Amino acid sequence: NNSSQVAGPLTADSNGSFATNIDVTEGANAITAAAQNRGGLGIQSTAVLVNLDTTIPDAPIGLAAVAQENGEIRLSWNQVNDDSIVGYDIYRSDTAFTDKAAATKVNSNVIDQTGYTDIPLTDATYYYSVVSVNNLGTVSDLSTQVSVLV
Repeated sequence: NNSSQVAGPLTADSNGSFATNIDVTEGANAITAAAQNRGGLGIQSTAVLVNLDTTIPDAPIGLAAVAQENGEIRLSWNQVNDDSIVGYDIYRSDTAFTDKAAATKVNSNVIDQTGYTDIPLTDATYYYSVVSVNNLGTVSDLSTQVSVLV
């Protein structure tokens, strides 16, 4: 990894395959392998680049919820200005929450817009928060929560 030996020597199977786990660091990691025998270490393979990005995207801001006719709730929020964001997930509960696990995810697929119409099954007060999702599948913290009565 990045010109430092981090594993091995490893034993290859009859097909010449081998596997191990290694630790990578934040940012770019150039992973190479080389054969070794009693004559020494051979030429290193072409590097496979692994980029570790543990940054958490920003949470959406400006979440608003408005009750509409027929029990619909119109949600809207501001777009997160980050090219890695692929969309948003919406969480709903009938009580205030600070953890996604205490709420129900409303959408089945990531929403690529900054608005959504929800139709809960019954009239009640609902609490909503939104998270942004980046291209690695990393989710942000919850947005500021809003509530609406339908």
